[in-house]
Amino acid sequence: MTWGKVMDWMDVVRPRRGGEARSAASVAGSAHQEPNLRHGLEGAEVYLDMASVMFVALDPEGKVTLVNRKACRILGYDQSEILGRDWFDTFVPPPERDRVKADFKELMSGHLEHMGYFENLVLTKDGRTRLIAWHNAILRDDAGQATSTLSSGEDVTERKRVEESLQISLTKYKTLFETLPLGITISDKAGNIIESNREAERLLGLTQEEHAKRRIDGQEWCIIRPDGSPMLADEYASVRALNENRLIENVEMGIVKGDGDVTWINVTAAPIPLKDYGVAIAYSDITERKSTEEVLRKSAQLLMDTGEMAKVGGWEVDLSTQEVSWTEEVGLIHGVEPGYRPTVEEALNFYAPESRPAVEAAVKKAAETGESYDLESLLIPLGSKDKIWVRSLGRAVYSGGKIVKLAGTFQNIDKYKRAAEALLQAQQDLIEEHRREKEFVETELAKAREELVRTTRLAAIGQVSASIAHDLRNPLGAVRNASYLLKRHLPQEAHLIDLVRIIDQEVTRADQIITRLLTMARAEPPHKQRVDLGQVIQEVFDKTEGVGEVRPVLALKPDQFWVHADPVGLTQVVSNLLTNAVQAMAGKGTFSVEAAHDAGHDTLLFRDTGPGISPEVRGTLFDPLVTTKAKGTGLGLTICRQIVERHGGTMKAENAPQGGAAITVRLPQA
Repeated sequence: MTWGKVMDWMDVVRPRRGGEARSAASVAGSAHQEPNLRHGLEGAEVYLDMASVMFVALDPEGKVTLVNRKACRILGYDQSEILGRDWFDTFVPPPERDRVKADFKELMSGHLEHMGYFENLVLTKDGRTRLIAWHNAILRDDAGQATSTLSSGEDVTERKRVEESLQISLTKYKTLFETLPLGITISDKAGNIIESNREAERLLGLTQEEHAKRRIDGQEWCIIRPDGSPMLADEYASVRALNENRLIENVEMGIVKGDGDVTWINVTAAPIPLKDYGVAIAYSDITERKSTEEVLRKSAQLLMDTGEMAKVGGWEVDLSTQEVSWTEEVGLIHGVEPGYRPTVEEALNFYAPESRPAVEAAVKKAAETGESYDLESLLIPLGSKDKIWVRSLGRAVYSGGKIVKLAGTFQNIDKYKRAAEALLQAQQDLIEEHRREKEFVETELAKAREELVRTTRLAAIGQVSASIAHDLRNPLGAVRNASYLLKRHLPQEAHLIDLVRIIDQEVTRADQIITRLLTMARAEPPHKQRVDLGQVIQEVFDKTEGVGEVRPVLALKPDQFWVHADPVGLTQVVSNLLTNAVQAMAGKGTFSVEAAHDAGHDTLLFRDTGPGISPEVRGTLFDPLVTTKAKGTGLGLTICRQIVERHGGTMKAENAPQGGAAITVRLPQA
């Protein structure tokens, strides 16, 4: 039955010039003499009651003269409670009532132009409001006077809610995009820059408009490597990520700006798994760190040069007498009085136990082979318990072709050594701090990227689901109506009736898939209350089809285990997990549930004795539309996780040590 035929039927009952309106009952009565009229009336009534949208007809006073089943379900009233009631006083919320009623009166009087489409709230029996999108027609008598209105309405409350949820997600992404202490650039799949944030403007010295005119591999970039040499475009992290289709991390480069200043950045780039998008590029300012590293490098080099060049004191060993002579400065370093002349053994005794073996070996080798040495060692001055760092350089002195003496220089390097150690420690601390900061930023960026992809994917699925649900359910309704008529008129032959039954089953299954898609797209907060977990499990088990020989085993501590949850949401989670377990075990096995209270959370463990989770799907188990079942939708576990996360909880899937799948759900106790 088309809209046009409904209008034809309404034409039958609209008032005629010089007469009153004909009711549906009077038309039905006269239909005994008019078979065609009776057939059209019955068809129109069936269509109105089977339609997936509301139908409401109002007389000039605004009273309801016709309403279909869909409208009754949405409003929460029986048909008898609606017919004859003032539409505006009963079903329009007070804030909008006077305006809508005034518009209706102007419309019926001809003073207001006909409004074919508009949206407004309606008030249901339980006091809630629903947003309805109306398509309207004015019915007129033969004289052209408006006699009533006929309106079809679609409940768009959930669609509006999904649109608002998508807008919230987009706002969150934009806020994160603009406030992260990172420069962020987005390119399309061809490498053209399509978006950048304010931090990118500061780091690169380009406005967003200038940025958007460039490519990631454009010749306008002047980029250098850490050693100062020019960096080629195919070395850029962004270009590599786009070409190699993988994550490229921690590429350091210098951006040479127009005034010659260099901004050093650390770049990470990753492909964006969305149609027509290329890569996301994140970069942090490391200019200050590079400057600090350069200062440390120069300081260390200066310290090394000073140590090599300084000749603080000299010494000499007569190998024939084993007597040591040294300058006054060397004596001061040893803490002895001027004029003190030790033997080689006495001089070696000043060295700390950990340094003496190396010094003794170097002196012996130099005396025997003439090999020079340069040692840094720990020395304990006379009368002191502290160790100081000293540097000793020694070489052989020849006479008549023989080694007769050893001579060299001696230097107190303790201050420089300690400074070098402090600088080294500071550098290591700086490196460690940078590593932790980088790790934190990369972790947060990865989380943001994953959340963005997940949110975008779910939002896109939700948006598509909401937009096509009506279009899908209309043809499904037509198929269901056709099936109904076939069962009424076909001969009662078993094979034909079975075929029609298959049609009904598949239509029901398709409608369930649409419902699951819409459930996943909604972002309704849970209505938490105390729920008896054991009762929920038993009710779900009793209602689940195909349980077969699956045996439930409950280990709840305490036995009557209360959880703070939305009963509908918790029931759906348990139902999906039980259905998955029954299918995995082919209707034979054990489905066990363990529950316990701990530190502010309730931990629920669901296990089966099936084959477990295959490695191929373990990483994408909770992703939408991912399934290994022949008739699966891939939405069950996605919806489960959404429900749990909306409760502030977590959900984890793994294989149990004794075999089978194990799903752990943690819910907050308040």
